[in-house]
Amino acid sequence: MKHLTQRVAWHDRAWNGSVCATPAENSYCLALDRIHEKRDDAYETSVAATPFSELPPEALPPCRGESGAFMSTAAWTRIIEHPYQNLKATEATHGHLRPTPVPVPPFATFAIPFDRMLSARQDEIQEGLPERLPDDQEAPFKNGSAWVFGRRRQEGLLENFFAPVEEENPLVFFYTKEGQPISDSITRLVVGVGRVSRIGRPIEYESEGSRAMPPVWERLVHHTIRPEGSDGFLPALSRLPRADR
Repeated sequence: MKHLTQRVAWHDRAWNGSVCATPAENSYCLALDRIHEKRDDAYETSVAATPFSELPPEALPPCRGESGAFMSTAAWTRIIEHPYQNLKATEATHGHLRPTPVPVPPFATFAIPFDRMLSARQDEIQEGLPERLPDDQEAPFKNGSAWVFGRRRQEGLLENFFAPVEEENPLVFFYTKEGQPISDSITRLVVGVGRVSRIGRPIEYESEGSRAMPPVWERLVHHTIRPEGSDGFLPALSRLPRADR
C-alpha cells in the first residue's frame, strides 16, 4: 500500500480554515516560496481570523495553495490558474485557459505529485511501470523546462499516481518542512495523520474555445481527521495558541 504525504504551511490556529489569528507573527510559513513572494501582512492582519468561507476567492491568503486550511469545517472556493496561460511562448497551447474556481469541501485539500512531474525523473519513473507512458513534448522555452510539458504524458503520470491512492484507502501524513516553531533542526514535522477517504475527480480548466486542455495537476484529497480525533489526529503541538509559542 502506498501512503500519501502532504506538505502544509504552518498555521497558528491548527489549519482551521481561517486566516491566521496573528498573521504578521507567523514567520514560519514564509519558508515556502509561494507564500514568501505573495504574503501581504497588512492585508492579512486586517482580515485576521476570518474564515476562508467568508472571503472572496481572489482575497484569500497565499496559503490557500499550500494546504493552509485542510481542517476547515466549512466549504470555501479556490481559484486555480495555470502558470503558462499568460506567457507568450505558450499562447498557442495554454492561452485559452482561464482562472478556474474550484469548490473545496470541508476537511479536504489539494495534492500535487510534484516529484512525478519533473522531467529529470521520467526515465526512473518509466522503468518502474509495466506499460509505457505517452512520450513528452518539448517545451517551447529557450532553456527547456524542469517539468513535463506534454498533455498526454501529464495525464498518464497523474493517473498512475492517484489511482492507487483512491483504491487502497491509505494513510495521509500532513507535514511541514523547516517552517515550524518547534526546532530549526527538524526538516520534516508531522502535524496530522488520518486516512484518505476519497480522491476527487480530475479538475478541468475553464477555457475560451474547445482546444485540448492540459490537466489540472491538483486533485482534491478528502481525509478523516476531525477535531474530536475519532479517525485520525492532530498532535498536541499543532494546537499551539500562537505561531510564536
